[in-house]
Amino acid sequence: MRMKTRISLFVLIILLVSASPAYCFDRFLDQQLYSACESGSNFLVKVLLLFGADANAKHPTEGVTPLMGAAGQGQVETVKILLEKSADPKATGKNGDTALTVGYHHLAIVKMLVEKGADINAQPTVNNRKGMTALMSASMDGEKDIVAYLLEHGADPTIKTGSEKNAVDMAEMRHFPEISKMLTEVIQKKQAVLDAAAAAAAAAAGTPPPGAPGTPAPASTPPNGVPPTPGSAPAPGAAAPAAAPAVAAAPAVAAAPAAAAAPAAAAPAAHH
Repeated sequence: MRMKTRISLFVLIILLVSASPAYCFDRFLDQQLYSACESGSNFLVKVLLLFGADANAKHPTEGVTPLMGAAGQGQVETVKILLEKSADPKATGKNGDTALTVGYHHLAIVKMLVEKGADINAQPTVNNRKGMTALMSASMDGEKDIVAYLLEHGADPTIKTGSEKNAVDMAEMRHFPEISKMLTEVIQKKQAVLDAAAAAAAAAAGTPPPGAPGTPAPASTPPNGVPPTPGSAPAPGAAAPAAAPAVAAAPAVAAAPAAAAAPAAAAPAAHH
């Protein structure tokens, strides 16, 4: 009975306000919609939407949408109603919050938002610094099933906050080793894929990556970095060139006694 009375009074208020200028009426509906979504008053939500309330209107002071309000309060059915009425899961508040970053602690809500195209790696800003993604928050709270779902749908565990902390750090900070292990394994697999892609690209270009088996060692370079020119003196610190093989001088030495014997042979002939 009380519910019917409240609804009747509300409808009466709507009819009275509708006589006001259109801007005031629309603003009234939007403000009431936000409050109804936070509290999970689903019948009222449907009535307000029927009268023209904007499912994507932002709160005048907090800058958040009705969907963010419902998701943040864990109102699963309200989130479903709003998404069916074209509420934008990618909409951001004044600090960059989304319905996913505030509603990360309810798996059913997370699934609905992701399926409707929510930015799974959205990162709000806190005091002009990068804040926490849904994956970081779920890791810090020990929400293993939600972490697994987010990773399965493309959440990036390597994203860091303004204090250089990632999801692994968040899990370790709160002592959730299973979640930390899960995140680390995903990071390792991701790095292995990147390494394999780099190796494939290098092989296609004909230049194996440094350190790969069979890669020739780089040629040695002189200390001054300039190869010596033929006939030039070796650079300081460089090894002296090997001495050229000596020309065989033995025949020339042997020829000298023979030349000296010739006049001795001719001398007796002069006495005759």
